[in-house]
Amino acid sequence: ADNNYYARPVNDDNVFQTYSPSTGSKYRILSEWKSFINQDRNSKNSAVTVNDTSEINFYYNTSKTNKVIMLKQPMIDVTGKKYTGSITLLPYTSIVLISDPAPDSKSNIPSDIEPPDKQNKTLSVSIASPVKGISYISPATIVVEVNPHDPDDSIQSITLYNGDKILGEKISAPYFFTLKDLKEGHYSIFAVATDNHNLSITSEALKFQVTSIEKMKGYVNIYPNPNDGNFFIDYSATQSDENHSISIINLAGKIVYHRMLFGTLDSIWFNLADLEPGIYIIMIKSKLIIATQKFIKT
Repeated sequence: ADNNYYARPVNDDNVFQTYSPSTGSKYRILSEWKSFINQDRNSKNSAVTVNDTSEINFYYNTSKTNKVIMLKQPMIDVTGKKYTGSITLLPYTSIVLISDPAPDSKSNIPSDIEPPDKQNKTLSVSIASPVKGISYISPATIVVEVNPHDPDDSIQSITLYNGDKILGEKISAPYFFTLKDLKEGHYSIFAVATDNHNLSITSEALKFQVTSIEKMKGYVNIYPNPNDGNFFIDYSATQSDENHSISIINLAGKIVYHRMLFGTLDSIWFNLADLEPGIYIIMIKSKLIIATQKFIKT
């Protein structure tokens, strides 16, 4: 192994201690070590000096899925690449990071090392729906749509998280995640996109609330349920002057029906007999209110 990085102690003259009958015990710097041992030809000193082992952190992922690790402070690796906020480890990978002694300075990656993010600077990801600040009725069923962007069209996976808990992973489009039976509480979800260069990027967190039905500003009722595709939806809201939209979504996350509603909504009859039998989610939303309900098409 001649491609190592050596985390330098305070005294660079004491990097290596060697012994030979002719020279006895001797401390050597990296260049002297290379000549002495005829190894480590491509090895380098790390970009940062380490004099306390508590500054070194070892992160690893032993699972089959990507793992997001939240960093408590700015970190730097031995190449000089800086990390803040979070890092994403691919399955069965690890990384060694050091406390960044100068978090406000620019990254100091050596010129002979190509920064990993140079391979693809336009990878991005965002959560397209639902809308920020929306409230749901408990137990809620929510469909999350994630929009990744990569001009190389080389997205390998999209992973959805709530904090450090994985909610789901998709390896091909469309990137819809159906979250079922969410309990009352506050949620903060985000998506991680990984491309074919094993580069990852994290979306902005989307925060929403799941509340009990008496705290909502309206209600939705479907009858009969189950049904043969012919059914009524009753819905009421205190914000009667707002426009509403109704979407029907299958469990694969595909919208199979969409309709805009204007003004007050009381009751609507649907004839969707052409739908395939199965479970569907009806989502009704406006600027201030959203309600979801599940029905079964026989």
